[in-house]
Amino acid sequence: MLRKCLLILAGSLLATAVHAHRLQTVLTTISWNPNTQLVEVIHQTHAHDVEYALFDMLESQNGLENIRAQALASIELVKSFRLWDGAGNEISLSLVGAELEADYFYIYQEVDLDEVPPDLRIEHGMLRNNWPEMQNYLNVEYADSLKSLIFSGDDGRKSLSRN
Repeated sequence: MLRKCLLILAGSLLATAVHAHRLQTVLTTISWNPNTQLVEVIHQTHAHDVEYALFDMLESQNGLENIRAQALASIELVKSFRLWDGAGNEISLSLVGAELEADYFYIYQEVDLDEVPPDLRIEHGMLRNNWPEMQNYLNVEYADSLKSLIFSGDDGRKSLSRN
């Protein structure tokens, strides 16, 4: 009986420790949507991280539950995410919207292209100025493959190629 109680206590402590040390991350996915004929970019991060990073801006809006706060946060955060094609031309992404779903904040962007460019240069500084240890993950979905990058520390632009 004592052993069972100790196992339950150890499991509870481990679960608490894992939750307390959640890493700050942004997961970004770039893909081509055949239904809309657009390249779509979706950023997902923990809502708490956005509220902490943009506290001064969001405090008067009562947090991300407010649609105006979601708009303000997304406008601010997309400033630190940029794309260029293989020729060095910046790809101008349109901000479509944002939403709060459970503990996550999503930002949606898109651009009218026939496909995800085969060669990309990416700058992904979203929220990284707040946490030096933060890692931003990027997945690019091509028709025949998935390519990934990780941005951390003082990483600047990175290149990615379908081939």
